[in-house]
Parts: sequence; C-alpha cells; structure tokens
Amino acid sequence: MIEISRRGMIGGASAAAMLLPFSARVSATDYARMTLAPPITRDERTARLARARTAMQRSGIGAVLVESGPSLEYFTGIKWSRSERLTGAVIPAQGDAIIVTPFFEAPTIREMLDVPAEIRTWQEDEEPLKLVADFLRERQAAASPRAAARFVRPRASHDLTVLTGTDSSTAISATGWSSR
Repeated sequence: MIEISRRGMIGGASAAAMLLPFSARVSATDYARMTLAPPITRDERTARLARARTAMQRSGIGAVLVESGPSLEYFTGIKWSRSERLTGAVIPAQGDAIIVTPFFEAPTIREMLDVPAEIRTWQEDEEPLKLVADFLRERQAAASPRAAARFVRPRASHDLTVLTGTDSSTAISATGWSSR
C-alpha cells in the first residue's frame, strides 16, 4: 500500500495543475462570471420537514433525532460541527421540532435556525437526552418507534429507551435515513 502525506498530495496536485494547458486553467474573471445556486429558503426547509413527517407517519415512526452535521443543516439551516456536546433536532411526526443545545450555544443556534422550532437548552451538569425524552413524552411519542438519523451517537437510542422507560424493541436505528 502506498502512503502519501497531505503535503505530498498537495504538492503533487499543484505540479499537475501546472501541466494543464493554459486554456484549461480557470481565471479570476471566470470565477466572477460563475452563477451560484440560490440559497435554500425557509419555505424549502419547511417543505423538507413536511415530507419527512409524511414519511414518518407512513412508517409509524414517532420522532427522529438528528444530530449536528449535514442532516441538521438540511432540515433546519443550522450549520453545526459535531462535538462532545449534543446539538440536534428532534423532529416529531406531528408538530414543530425542537432544537436541543447547550445553554451557551443558544444565541448562535437561534441566529441560524431557519424553521419554526423551540430551542431547549441544557447546562453542563445535565443530561441533554433527558430533554429529548421529556419532549417525546409531551408529544406522546415516547412509546412509538423512534429513529435516529445517520451518525447519531451509538448509545443515544439505548439511552432514550432508558430515559423514556420504553422497551428497547421500540427504538429503531434508521441508519438508512437519507436527507436527500
């Protein structure tokens, strides 16, 4: 197996670019003439949530937990990198979603949020999944099957099962969930 360092790869790519014919290179004026795709609107994100809710209802899923990453941005507009602290959305089959995030991140999350959703915060000494479990109970979704969007922490479904007091067989890991 050949190993290439990042520095070696960048150097090789730079050298390869120099070998391209001059006409194949992109100039600054070419970039200026490029048309960018329009930004995703609030209406589009709301329609995405509606389609997700319809699919959840058809499948008998009570709610979906979506942690930070591409799916969170796809549904809510929140562009957030994954960390040890839970920031995510709980999308119920009926009604508006909630956003769960650390208290000190709430102002930034509020700025990015592009859909109707309540922000529920947790402090450093609290269990964030308890907020999720409480929400599931409020929406009578605690006993319904739940799905976890791709890349949710492996223990999240188990912990939610414990926190909601439901049988573990009702927790579904929807690893095939796709936001596209």
